[in-house]
Amino acid sequence: MRKKSMAIVSGTLAAILAIPLAGYAGQIGEKPIAGKTFAASKSIVVAGATKEQVYNKVLDWSKRYADSSREEPGSGLIVSKGEITYPSPTIDRIQYTFVFIVKNTIEGNKDTVTFEKVLLKSPTIYNSDNGQETAGTTAPITSVRDRIAAQKVLTRLTDNLEAYLLAKSDTACALTKCPECATLGSSAGDMQEHLKVHTHGNAPQQLMDHHTGHVHAPSK
Repeated sequence: MRKKSMAIVSGTLAAILAIPLAGYAGQIGEKPIAGKTFAASKSIVVAGATKEQVYNKVLDWSKRYADSSREEPGSGLIVSKGEITYPSPTIDRIQYTFVFIVKNTIEGNKDTVTFEKVLLKSPTIYNSDNGQETAGTTAPITSVRDRIAAQKVLTRLTDNLEAYLLAKSDTACALTKCPECATLGSSAGDMQEHLKVHTHGNAPQQLMDHHTGHVHAPSK
């Protein structure tokens, strides 16, 4: 089968810092929900592709990187839940992560990516004295610093999906993924720090070696 050329024609990740700190940037016409969540979106157009081709590639990407996904082929909707490490965290954000819901809405050859319910998650705390663990909690993002960090990791995710959909080469760079809990890494260094959650302070090399570097892009 002859390969179709694919190109992006629109979109950078919509800015999320221009809205109030406790606001919500959802679909047009939605009422802001103070203190609950915020959203960001991007549209990717895959020239020469059919709706089915775009849908199948988005689904493949979602199954690879999301914790769970809900499929609605008839309406062209894929809703996934995911988690990614805080980028290059300072001492008070070590082992923190962002949890999110991402909606991919496919219409024709266009995928509109919308992140919703992006929340900040604190790490599980391990008490070496009694061997007990206290689970982390999730909370709304309320500081400019955390919003900038969230925008950075969401941009990384959409850029990765974009490259995967456009199949600019025979391979697509893989995101780092924790083999223990499926959390995505914003970088190899941040993933190494995250892995200490599972090993109580150490990141075994065999877990770091789980990152595959490159994987074959799905056939067009």
